[in-house]
Amino acid sequence: MATLPNTILVGAAKAGTTSLCRDLEIHPDIYLYPAKETHFFSFNYDKGIDYYKSLFRPTGQKIVMEASPEYSVRGKTKLTVERILEHIPDARIIYMARSPLKRLESEYVQELANGRKSLSFERALFEWNLLEGSLYEKNYQILSQAFSPESVHVVFFEDYLARKPETLSALLRFLDVDDDPSVYVARKARNTRDEKIVDPPLMKKLRAFRSFERLKPLVPDRIKLLLKKSISNEVKADIVWNDALLQKVMPEIQSDAELFLRRHDKPLDFWF
Repeated sequence: MATLPNTILVGAAKAGTTSLCRDLEIHPDIYLYPAKETHFFSFNYDKGIDYYKSLFRPTGQKIVMEASPEYSVRGKTKLTVERILEHIPDARIIYMARSPLKRLESEYVQELANGRKSLSFERALFEWNLLEGSLYEKNYQILSQAFSPESVHVVFFEDYLARKPETLSALLRFLDVDDDPSVYVARKARNTRDEKIVDPPLMKKLRAFRSFERLKPLVPDRIKLLLKKSISNEVKADIVWNDALLQKVMPEIQSDAELFLRRHDKPLDFWF
């Protein structure tokens, strides 16, 4: 039976959300939208709430969720949160954060992989408004004010890598499902920067079809990777953090990051 989700992973983009979702989706009490991202509250909102509801076909799972990290990039957070709040006011919200500088590198590579016109790393940071996605405290305040802090769970990517069992157990307890994380520990990270390749025009057209996203989860990962590499080109990204660029970027993100780290009991040198 179609139903609205009760849990949404809203970001941050390029903070390990794909790997986390691939872990969560094998939990017997969790239903994850098969294509992970619906983009409903950002790009597809005009299709209506009935369309969104039709995407979710759980079979009795307690948690029904999607994960669209672009909900919290390039200034979208306030708008997407208002829309979520209107339709799913009791939603559980998951927000994942990682080193702001590493996240910026990864988002730049992702934009190139998406076929965006190539700019230097420095120009792209500002012209594509990539910094907004690394303002974790700003985004967290929007989320916690809308849904209450008790309804928002933060996952640090670095904790997910270094202390996966404990990090997953805490998240599963937040979701109120069985919190034994042992099955997840050996799973490999997904959608990493090293895997990024540029889609050719044919692949871009395929991705535009709704049926393509529905069928994609049915194809074994090994086959998908072979097909993707056979028709695509590797992303070439020249990323250099020189002193001049850091002097431009750090004033934009450091105070926000430090407030966020303090809020979640992390040392100030956790990222920097």
